[in-house]
Amino acid sequence: MKSRHASSPNFAVLALVSLLLTAVSVSSQSKLGVITFEPYLFESAGKQKVQAELGRLLVPEKHSNPSGKQIELALVRLKSTSTDPGPPIVYLAGGPGGSGIALARGPRFPLFMAMREFADVIALDQRGTGMSKPNLMCDVMLDYPLDQPGERGRLLSLYEQRARSCAAHWRAQGVDLSAYNSQENADDLESLRQALGVEKITLWGSSYGSHLGLATLRRHGNRIHRAILSGIEGPDHTLKLPSQIQRQLELVCDLAKADPRTGKQIPDLMALVQDVLRKLDKKPARVPLNVAATGNQQVVAVGKFDLQQITFGLLGTREGKARIPALYHSLAAGNLSSQSVQAAAADLLAMRTGSIGSAMAFAMDCASGASMQRRNG
Repeated sequence: MKSRHASSPNFAVLALVSLLLTAVSVSSQSKLGVITFEPYLFESAGKQKVQAELGRLLVPEKHSNPSGKQIELALVRLKSTSTDPGPPIVYLAGGPGGSGIALARGPRFPLFMAMREFADVIALDQRGTGMSKPNLMCDVMLDYPLDQPGERGRLLSLYEQRARSCAAHWRAQGVDLSAYNSQENADDLESLRQALGVEKITLWGSSYGSHLGLATLRRHGNRIHRAILSGIEGPDHTLKLPSQIQRQLELVCDLAKADPRTGKQIPDLMALVQDVLRKLDKKPARVPLNVAATGNQQVVAVGKFDLQQITFGLLGTREGKARIPALYHSLAAGNLSSQSVQAAAADLLAMRTGSIGSAMAFAMDCASGASMQRRNG
């Protein structure tokens, strides 16, 4: 059945005029290389509120072709409390694929507030992420059975299939995925500096944010005032080596042993890790998990490879590292209702039933590549 409005010539004309007016309004307000700001009440995850500004900046999809397609970057500027502020501090999220704006709402919020004493602090959503347009999140999920333990080969095959599907979707939308690399990302930062009308900016980032920071120093070093980088991911460090992961785990085990309480409860964390992985390889744990979204209970199978994946993820943050001893202790004791095991099962549930991630992240990592020396480890 046709809708009454769709069959009405007057309605169609009005709709077309409205569309044209909207297009004219957007094009007149948006100009390449010019930031538009609007007042923005920024609220942290802890419900703390601060007056800020939401900015939007058009940049070329490919900086080598400034007259070509344009994309939009989003940023939140937290104005400095200093009477004599220094160069703006731009926060570069990790991942790649993380939203700087979203991360500023979380545990880093107090640090953002403290840095305002020295300069304006800008939380940037890099191209393809967060509130920037387009946001290249994939709308396909892994769809791996929850009641089966993860098998490396099968998971890799599924990820490849889903990633190809996601890439095809965005290409069909006119997105040039080859433009999502750290060089273009670094040039976005130079465009941001120019649009802010400042001589230099300060970079602040960790993990992939440090990778991007280093790329920016190489391309636009004379425009960088300071670079505050942690969890360094160098130019040839995108591919993570098993030896590095092992070393990080060993450091966590050393810290656990040195802690009076943890060390007494778990005298040898590394031995416990190896024992739990052996047991899960023979018999996966079946974790009953209450799913808040549905109110139902779901059993999640956790095998050896699943736990290795989870551990790798936990090693990426300070908070994650702190969760590792309790996770392995609970699994060894068969305490599947513990907070640590439930959180791990929830992570697996999210991996298998949520989006596979962001095409921006995949494109950035692939573009970064790895030398033969790195590949040979």
